[in-house]
Amino acid sequence: MASREFSELVRTIGESRSKQEEDRIIAKEVVVLKERFRSRDVTPRRMREFIVRALYIEMLGHDAEFSFIHAVNLTQQHTLHEKRVGYLGAQVMLDSSHELMLLMVNSLQRDIQSANILEASAALTALCRLANAETIPPLLGPVTNAVSHRSPLVRKKAVMALHRFWQVDASAVEHLEEKFKAALCDRDPSVMAASLAAFDELTAADAAPFKALVPSFVSILKQVGERRLPPDYEYHRIPAPWIQIKLMRLLSRLGHADQKASEEMYGVLRDTLRRADSAASMGPGSGGAIAFAVVYEAVRTVATIYPSHEVLADAAKTISKFVSSSKNNLKYLGVDALARIVLVNQKYAAEHQMVVIECLEDPDETLKRKTLDLLYKMTNPKNASFIVKKLLTYLRSTVDVYLRRDLVSRVTQLAERFAPSPSWFIDTVNSVFELGGSLVRDDVPHSLLRLLAEGEGESDEEDDALRRYAVQSYLDMIESRPVLEDTLVQVIAWTLGEYGYLSNESHSPEDIMYALVEVAERSLDRADTRLWIIDALAKIVAQVGAAPDAVRELFTKYGQSRDVALQQRCQEALALCARIPCTQHVLPVDASCEDIEVDPSLSFLNAYVQQAVNAGARQYVPPERRADELIPTVERRVLSGRAGDDGGDGKHKLRFEAYAAPQRVGAAKVASVTVPGVDMSRYGGTSDQSSAASSSNASAAATLASPSATASGLRAAGARKRWGAGGLQGGATPEPAPAPAPAPARDPLPSTGQQGSSSISSHSASARGSESGLSPLYGLRSGNDRGAGGSQAGGFSRAENHSRAPRREPELTEEDRRRQQMAAQLFGGMDDDNSPQNSPKPVRGGAGRSSVGRSADQPRQQRARAPSAEVRSETANPPSNIAPPSSQQQAGSSLLDLDIESNTDTGGGAMGDADGMGGASSKPALADLLSELGGELPGNQGASGAGSASGPSMGALDLLSADDDANAPMSDGVLEAAPSALTPRQRRFSFGNPKLDALVGEGSEGAPIVSLPLPVAQEIGGHPTDEPSPTLVASDRTVQVMVQKAFKPAELLLVVAVRNKSETKAVETCQIVFDPPTSIRVQYLPASAADVRGNRIAFSDIAPQETVFVAVKATVISYGGLRDVGVRVAARAQGDQERQVTTCVRLGAGDVIRPLMINTARFAEMWGELQAEAQSTLQGGAVDSTHEYMARATRLLHLHAVETIGMECIAAGQCITTNAPCLVHARLGAGRMDVLVRTPDRALSTALLEHCQRAFA
Repeated sequence: MASREFSELVRTIGESRSKQEEDRIIAKEVVVLKERFRSRDVTPRRMREFIVRALYIEMLGHDAEFSFIHAVNLTQQHTLHEKRVGYLGAQVMLDSSHELMLLMVNSLQRDIQSANILEASAALTALCRLANAETIPPLLGPVTNAVSHRSPLVRKKAVMALHRFWQVDASAVEHLEEKFKAALCDRDPSVMAASLAAFDELTAADAAPFKALVPSFVSILKQVGERRLPPDYEYHRIPAPWIQIKLMRLLSRLGHADQKASEEMYGVLRDTLRRADSAASMGPGSGGAIAFAVVYEAVRTVATIYPSHEVLADAAKTISKFVSSSKNNLKYLGVDALARIVLVNQKYAAEHQMVVIECLEDPDETLKRKTLDLLYKMTNPKNASFIVKKLLTYLRSTVDVYLRRDLVSRVTQLAERFAPSPSWFIDTVNSVFELGGSLVRDDVPHSLLRLLAEGEGESDEEDDALRRYAVQSYLDMIESRPVLEDTLVQVIAWTLGEYGYLSNESHSPEDIMYALVEVAERSLDRADTRLWIIDALAKIVAQVGAAPDAVRELFTKYGQSRDVALQQRCQEALALCARIPCTQHVLPVDASCEDIEVDPSLSFLNAYVQQAVNAGARQYVPPERRADELIPTVERRVLSGRAGDDGGDGKHKLRFEAYAAPQRVGAAKVASVTVPGVDMSRYGGTSDQSSAASSSNASAAATLASPSATASGLRAAGARKRWGAGGLQGGATPEPAPAPAPAPARDPLPSTGQQGSSSISSHSASARGSESGLSPLYGLRSGNDRGAGGSQAGGFSRAENHSRAPRREPELTEEDRRRQQMAAQLFGGMDDDNSPQNSPKPVRGGAGRSSVGRSADQPRQQRARAPSAEVRSETANPPSNIAPPSSQQQAGSSLLDLDIESNTDTGGGAMGDADGMGGASSKPALADLLSELGGELPGNQGASGAGSASGPSMGALDLLSADDDANAPMSDGVLEAAPSALTPRQRRFSFGNPKLDALVGEGSEGAPIVSLPLPVAQEIGGHPTDEPSPTLVASDRTVQVMVQKAFKPAELLLVVAVRNKSETKAVETCQIVFDPPTSIRVQYLPASAADVRGNRIAFSDIAPQETVFVAVKATVISYGGLRDVGVRVAARAQGDQERQVTTCVRLGAGDVIRPLMINTARFAEMWGELQAEAQSTLQGGAVDSTHEYMARATRLLHLHAVETIGMECIAAGQCITTNAPCLVHARLGAGRMDVLVRTPDRALSTALLEHCQRAFA
């Protein structure tokens, strides 16, 4: 019983009327307690009371640190009362990092092993709060033994302590998973429930190791639902509701994207839904709220696991009780659950359309926000306009900056994905600019400008009409709105500058210039906005041919601005205004998408440089190569040709003689040692080699300038040349070659040239389609990665909308009619087939100009076509922008419409020499379809793309193995290393001397060729890699960091190499730290001798020019979180301080995909089973033929090429982490490629589609 003093303390604090009065009472109590603690005649009972009073002071937020040591002392007493009070005070007042924790380790060890279950329980309870990384090793043994204690109370506390150990340091208890599994099967339900909490976090980190426990979890959930637990575990007549919720949460993680595991859960989930729904329907006295919690968790689980139509239908029916409730809390949960189900199938939202309308108009702010989130997820091409309108209305009214940022992002995404017309897209984005302002992403205005520049229509007239509409709307906006956001002003300025001449007669160019001048004089938030206006005015001046006085005054005014960029731009504009013909040449009309040929090597200065060299000037040496002091004396004399200039003592000496007069090349002959591939004149020598190099450069320049060189097939206009160690690289006269076929406008690849014997042949020959050969360095085949194919486009065969029988409607009020009208706009396209002919064509928000519907003889202005993609992750909606099939492809042109029910053949039958793709049936049987593949396929015809065959036809199974030049060889189930040309970073030459390599081998790239050590090479085992050797990703003056990926059949390896750059100093310490996101787990492999401490790998004494390696296995846990894996290297050289280098390794979906060896029949079966679909359209001719597509899909996406029919290709892969199948269908058309991806997981589909976009861009 508490003493009178303690009771008085509690009473006075409770009666205090201010914080100051409370502080005075507690300060007085602190003084009293300090005196009492120092007293020597304190009885144990009084000491317990003092600890409780100190605990009360701590709970009120005041410092009672003086009592901490006394609480620790109580834990070491031998009586139960003192121990329990001591542990209570310690766990409340101390934290795990407190220094007094060391004094409690011995007491915890002794009490956990005590025969008194209360002492053991108190110690384990305190340990769950106070455990840290230092105390886990000495306490792990006693806690592990306590898991087998005779008392269920102790066993439960021990499982909780092991769970806490895993939270503190997972590596310390990762070998004790069997203990958790044993606790799951414990006969006491409390121990089993404690293990569920541990498994909840274990599966959240990595669910794969616990797939085998699915039957156990299902069995436990079934027993709980059948009320086999003691009555003590019931809450409002609901059996163990929290255990049910934990079990379903576990099942949702284990069944995610796993069809086999999910099939075991369907039955028990349906039973749980039915029982909990019945309890929720019986009223508040029967469990009400907790029953709704169980139902919500069951719906959430059903929407997360591999989908089942029957179970989804039951879950959708159950949601009606939530959304029809009068309580907003239950409505909120119902809308949230409905949003989860809509991600799987949108048709279930149509059943609750009126309730969604009511929630959208509800005054409750949180309910309205959740309903807006539902609207975003249920958007399709038919209801996009209505939903975007609602989101914009809410954006106008809300002031919450976080909600505004979210709304701006969602509106722009929906506008880019589902825009019914380009003009609607422009109006919507303009509204976002006005309302969102600085919250708009940087890529949104860029997408709008690309749409205006590249056009979206089928002809120039439609594109000009769109631009004229934009110009007119922006001019009206300037006149009617005195305040405009800076982002919108930038878009307006660019549009008026490029296309202001398209304005109607109501606005002349002079009017547009005066309007822009007026906008420039307004108050603007960003300094760079006026730069856009100045550029626009300069363009209009070039179009008109004269600059009005107001424009000149504006240029003159801001030509004196403090902003250097604005000042320079205005001065340049004034200079251009004085030279109108020059201005018109520099700023032509509608040239924003014109290709600009840039020669980064400045080859037009070759003649000038050669003339100066012939006159005696020394060639330019880059700063990184001016390191003569790092070269030893003997090698310096070899390179320079000057023997004995250092006095012969091997040391540097100052030279006091006068500089020698410059000599012409060839005037003097100095004896030198020839080093192959090195221009001696670069290092101070004048030898025959430098003279020869100069003459060869002159002849090369003459060859490039001659018309005959161009006629022979050498395309020198776009070739990339640069001055290197051997002179002008790529400048030698090539062998005559046939003229190449015309190709679409794109960035030219480097032309092939003959180099010296010391250099590695360029990769451009293989990229241009030259004959195959072996790379001198890596021994990889360099084949032709381009095929030829026709430009015929196909379409999807989809069923038409089913007709519905009319029914009589009851009498409706005006309010009901208004809501039904809103619902018709909102839920359009939810429960029909959304046939392509009824779906509007989406705006791609920056995609390249489409060439569909335009003949080859129609002239078009050449434009840069940067391929971009619209990502449409829809489950039930077919693509709406695919052209209908041509007459030659009406019969079975789509690989997605295989009739597998009428044929049981697996695709292994013989292929006959059938005719083309013609046929009478629109959906032929599989055997007929495969037999037709024996004829000629458009993708394998000649380079001209003609429809007639020039050689014998081949079967479909021989389609990808017929060409020896295929870039991506395919074998039975094994992903081979695809040949690839060497990038400039990999074209390195080695003299065999590290010091010479450091001078001439690194060049501007600075990445030497490194050889993998034997353990790392054995770990890779000859499997394909992203690069032939580790490539440079980061560097400082101490080390270089290089990275390489290896794609093993069942895992992804990351190899990190760290090289000591110094030639004289060793690196004393080097630590490599991997910092992966939570969605990626790394495991270090014993590939090299290193000290591994947690996530740090330490090396010591790295010799000069030595390279150390670390190999890790990367496991992707969540595909939606595929992000960079951070790598941090901390190195300290001799006599220097520690320096850090930070970089990252980018992971994509292709890194975790491996080929899935299936045939066409199995592909068709799996296509219908997979529900998560993502779609994209690439414009601009990213891939020229089906042959090239299959080569890239195999080499870059790691897919198995299943089949090619006409211009359609199908490929299959499998995720190495979850064994989830990944199916990809592509249709190639004229200047476009439509890609569809289907997997069991929406996040995986989206990630794989994004990887496809990068691979085919």
